Amino acid sequence: MKFKLLGVFGFILVAFATLVGCDGCTSKKKNVAGKPQEYDSVMINAHRGQTKYELTQIAEYAKKNNWPVQLTGTGISYWIYQVGKGEQAKNGQTAFIKYEVSLLDGTVCYKGGSNGGAAFKIGQDHVESGLHEAILLLHVGDKAKVILPSYRAFGVTGDNDKIPSNASVVYDIELLKLN
Repeated sequence: MKFKLLGVFGFILVAFATLVGCDGCTSKKKNVAGKPQEYDSVMINAHRGQTKYELTQIAEYAKKNNWPVQLTGTGISYWIYQVGKGEQAKNGQTAFIKYEVSLLDGTVCYKGGSNGGAAFKIGQDHVESGLHEAILLLHVGDKAKVILPSYRAFGVTGDNDKIPSNASVVYDIELLKLN
């Protein structure tokens, strides 16, 4: 997987170098500032390619694990495998969750919330944007598998610790309570 991701990054670097590098026939440098539409187009296409690749990997992962996931409009895949009976989460509430975060290769990166739940304020606290969206799909007592593409998780930088750049992450979440 890392090799394929490097392929996408390689494409981005080649595209960037093409825009700022040699002009082919001459040794003049292209002025990126003078051609913003060309630069934007290359970067947008590179991003679309990365996104398409990632969503394909996520779909294959869910299929391999026999998870009947649903897909949100923003690319989050989720499966509520245990339905709770509590209230549905809303923006502004504090969510208490038990969770495990792993990569698509199965590497477990983080676990939390075993002692009463890890807490964050929905729609406000600094956690992955995809986690805010995913929690809003849950009711107290629900257990869900949620797969966040990198652009809804830790992005191009990763978390500078256990999650690499452009990594999709899998959350196994239990919504324990809301305040």
